[in-house]
Amino acid sequence: AKDILRTEPPPAQPAALVDAIPNPGTDIDPGTSHIDIAHAAPPQDAYAYADACGTGVAVRHALPRAEDEPVREVVNHKLECDLAPLSSHRVRVDGLDRQDTGIGTSLTFTTGSETDAPAITARTTRTIPRDAVNAMLDGYIEDALIADIESSWVQLLVAALIDQLARRTWAELRNPGASYDVVAQSVSYASRSPSGSPSEVATGLVAMPDIDNAPGFARKNRVVVLSHATGATPSALDDGDAWFALASMFAGRGYLTIAPDNWGRGELTPPGQPETYLMANRSANNSVDLLKAVLASDAYQPFHDPGAERADVSIIGYSQGGHTALALWLALHTGEHGVAVRELFAGAGPHNLLRTFRGALRRFAGECDGSEWCRHVDNDVVLPYVVGRIVPALLAYTDTGLTRSDILQDGNLHADFATGFLAGDARYERLKAILALNSFTNLVAPGGAIRHGTQINLYHSEYDRLVPQANTRELATLLAEDFDVVHHDDECGSNAYESLFELVDRPGVLHLICGLEVLDDVLKRFP
Repeated sequence: AKDILRTEPPPAQPAALVDAIPNPGTDIDPGTSHIDIAHAAPPQDAYAYADACGTGVAVRHALPRAEDEPVREVVNHKLECDLAPLSSHRVRVDGLDRQDTGIGTSLTFTTGSETDAPAITARTTRTIPRDAVNAMLDGYIEDALIADIESSWVQLLVAALIDQLARRTWAELRNPGASYDVVAQSVSYASRSPSGSPSEVATGLVAMPDIDNAPGFARKNRVVVLSHATGATPSALDDGDAWFALASMFAGRGYLTIAPDNWGRGELTPPGQPETYLMANRSANNSVDLLKAVLASDAYQPFHDPGAERADVSIIGYSQGGHTALALWLALHTGEHGVAVRELFAGAGPHNLLRTFRGALRRFAGECDGSEWCRHVDNDVVLPYVVGRIVPALLAYTDTGLTRSDILQDGNLHADFATGFLAGDARYERLKAILALNSFTNLVAPGGAIRHGTQINLYHSEYDRLVPQANTRELATLLAEDFDVVHHDDECGSNAYESLFELVDRPGVLHLICGLEVLDDVLKRFP
């Protein structure tokens, strides 16, 4: 559907909000130029926007339905706003279908006073010699993977297979070839909390080449943004964090590299607030704010072209970070943020979050039908992601209409919730709509809403037991209709991976090994 702006929209039938950033009634920073309003509705031919957020893009996500049910969508309106301080707003969204029967919704919020707080603050700075950068992944594989395998003889076989992979295909990771020492900064920056209220406690990493003693430095043609995987906290500047090591490798090659922490990670996170795990709009909003703060700061201008109409950016993510990378690309290319995403590298992300969630519930309930969405699910490994990461974020930051006791019981999934969700119980329709909103394989006509110009590189091993490969295969098929997509479906598919698949049944092991191979392939493209 093409978005239009009408000054006199017809009366509209009310549509309940599925999600909104800011949350209804929230007091936000008047400098906020972008808000998200999502609702469920039948497909509309057009949408109109009123109040200070008068222009925007409707990003449409299909809702699953039974054969005899009408078509419905979750529509995420990404609106551009011009907000005055200390004012109240009621933003209205109206749709119009061919029968002139519209559907609409609205969001009320207020703006606070303007702030003169710094956009970005370097809290800790560390200089890493290039020799140390080149050795950063030494021992990482053994510490992160092999030690987790209980059988000693299997450890030996797995170590031999990994060594074979490393020697044959991981040339970049084994020898990153840093040309510079690296300056790594743990930063905080002005952004938004998950509710949309102003925040100065969001954190991340900025890494750059140390050019003070490197005469003749020529800046690179793009800025790198890394979206971290589960468990990583780039701002901690920890040598044992693969994403800190990766950021150092890019910076050692001369690239300005930015790695936001998900909200809920980093030492400034308010107590009791969970990570915004797989929450597309919230993680993207923080990433956009950090990227814009870095590009606007005088401190980083030697590493990019501050006079360019749009800064060229490459986004890289794997696993959870693959999902966040897609969310960031979508946010940057559905609004005017002064950024052009030239390349997107996303590996092994749960891009159909709804079906991935449903697959885990099927395995838990003993209802797996043998499909690839559930047949490799290991309750002991996969369910902790659902129970400990996905559910807490949904309950904390969205209005599911459910309580913790509705979903969880004694630290595990509630059996009645799993069976009811799978059976189509109406109590869980709002939760399904939120999961659909945070999925990408269900985008409807994305070529009409998302700006073009990005080469999209997608990766996923057929042997992945943690995140079903169907997530990436479906996404590649969908996006290839309108975008420049390269589906690297042969990555992580060698005989060594097949052998690892047979040897190790721990879902995360092969998933992480493939991540290293994907990142090695990405590094080749950044000389």
